[in-house]
Amino acid sequence: MCPYDGAELITRSEDTMSGEVFDGRYRVIHKIGEGGMGAVYKAQQISTGKNVAIKVVSKHLTENPATVRRFQREVKLQSKLEHPNIVTVIDFAKTNDGQYFFVMPFVEGKSLRRMILDDGKLSLNDFHDLASQICDGLEYAHRRGIIHRDIKGDNIAIAQMEHQRVVKILDFGLAKAIQQGDEAKTGTELTQQGRVLGTPAYMSPEQAKGEIDKVGKPSDIYSLGVILYQMLSGKLPFESDTPWGVMSKHISEPPVPLRQKRPEAPEALEQIILRCLEKEIDDRYPSALAVKRDLAKTVGQPSGDIMKDISPSEFEAKIPEEKPAPEVKRDFKKVVAHAEEDLTKDSKPDEFDIAIPADKPAKSRAGIIAFIVIMLAVSGWLWTLTQTTQEKERAETVSSSPSPSPASEVASAPSADEQRGEAKKRVPAGMAFVKGGCFDMGDTFGDGDSDEKPVHRVCVDDFKMDKYKVTNEKFERFMPGFQKSRNVEYKGSKVSPGDNQPVIKVTWHEAKAYCENAGKRLPTEAEWEYAARAGGKRVKYATSTGGLSRSVANYGAEKCCNGDDSDGYFTTSPKGSFRPNGLGLRDMSGNVWEWVSDWYDKNYYKNSPERNPKGPPGGTLRVLRGGSWFTYPYNLRVSSRIRISPDSRYISGGFRCSQ
Repeated sequence: MCPYDGAELITRSEDTMSGEVFDGRYRVIHKIGEGGMGAVYKAQQISTGKNVAIKVVSKHLTENPATVRRFQREVKLQSKLEHPNIVTVIDFAKTNDGQYFFVMPFVEGKSLRRMILDDGKLSLNDFHDLASQICDGLEYAHRRGIIHRDIKGDNIAIAQMEHQRVVKILDFGLAKAIQQGDEAKTGTELTQQGRVLGTPAYMSPEQAKGEIDKVGKPSDIYSLGVILYQMLSGKLPFESDTPWGVMSKHISEPPVPLRQKRPEAPEALEQIILRCLEKEIDDRYPSALAVKRDLAKTVGQPSGDIMKDISPSEFEAKIPEEKPAPEVKRDFKKVVAHAEEDLTKDSKPDEFDIAIPADKPAKSRAGIIAFIVIMLAVSGWLWTLTQTTQEKERAETVSSSPSPSPASEVASAPSADEQRGEAKKRVPAGMAFVKGGCFDMGDTFGDGDSDEKPVHRVCVDDFKMDKYKVTNEKFERFMPGFQKSRNVEYKGSKVSPGDNQPVIKVTWHEAKAYCENAGKRLPTEAEWEYAARAGGKRVKYATSTGGLSRSVANYGAEKCCNGDDSDGYFTTSPKGSFRPNGLGLRDMSGNVWEWVSDWYDKNYYKNSPERNPKGPPGGTLRVLRGGSWFTYPYNLRVSSRIRISPDSRYISGGFRCSQ
């Protein structure tokens, strides 16, 4: 068995057992393959004439009598599993020369791993069909106290039965028997065998760390996440040259963004897979049934063929001097949206930890050029290209009052309240003044995710914030031609992608560049939540009422969340469509997600400074807040956080600026 991904290795040894009779009951037909646990044969049960599969267990696994007894106990338990998506072990005996073997029903078909190798990534229809069945099988076994511990592509068979594909999960509980039989060995020895704690490409962090006592249902859920990722992308979420490298990534690194490998994958599916792949056991789905239910909610969601972006070459033809970064990358935690056709992943300089694949020179060059344009915009080198825009933005944001002389400053010495009053008078058009203060930040209602905890005291200084999210019209002035490449609305929508819709599919770098070009900045996460809470109040939603309904926010579209679109908007709504919160800020809950300046760290709240926290000093993911038209009410809570690659473009991601 391949130590990396658990694939059954093809042996070149002669098939010396063909024709032999095992235990007087099974006649071997031919050898199927061989792996780390032993060789597998197709055989015939003599008494019934039915074909069966026989797995002859390697002798070193049955040298310990205690292990043999555990195998027997597992077989007895499994014999009670009667489910259409599970292949149970029906017998455990030994050959004439003393080798133990398992007997299972023979399944005509191929493994899921072989299907992916042969056909590549699955269609969304096939994915939903097979994923649902895998969840059914796991849930059935888990409810009966049986854990698999080695879910992988080679342990999932796809049988063709009466014009439909049927999932058959193999080898339930056998890894546990091996593991307990080897419990006297060290964690390193167990891991080296690759069969005890799991298969490196699919194993959970607790398995990779050798924490045997923590292995349970959540470990299977994690491996399920790897399987789902592989089904959608055709690739594994963690890859390395060595099994140890893969295991290390399971423990400490986020997976490669799914939509970097399959851009048209619905964002909601990506969120589901990410939750399965959480490092912490408590952060994963509680059951396979919960995974299945969320998967069912994504059936029929629009994918990228409806949201197709133009290629870098098309962009070069349209805008030879100023090309926005194409791209696509991601990583995150709650429900968002989708996009199609690689939006072409753009490559970025080393300081952003983005690799430039050698086999994609055209896309890479286009991405680098686009990034340079954005960075030049930040540093002012594109003054001549954006002078008109800058002048207009500055007219909105810079006070025309003359600066006082040093002498007058000393003479007047205004108080803090007077300074605040003056600052409030100088609020640029389109912005709201936010009086600073202290508040409880995080999951104050106790129904949020672990990265919203603990609730902690935070104080922020006065600041100003855009009343509206940045619109298509404003961003188009900053980056001419950008919106021409973005079909905001779905086919059939009665709402056109007008100038007053919030701009979407903007990377964090582009959002930052826009704000800085306008003399502003992205808000910190603490500022955003303080403002969403209308000055730090204990509210759940940033709406005019503090509650949530379709009359006060745009969320839960029919296409994603079984909503009814009764708010009148198929996707995004124009700015000002709903009443503001107590600070005069619109759409802080819903419409489109908003980038903030902070890096993401799920444990940051445990060590956050009280005064003006600015987030972790570094990381790989940035934070978005607020929820969108394409997500569930849960994600519109003021404390809800998601994390995404700063290079990602999302159909439901936008931003607003602060000062």
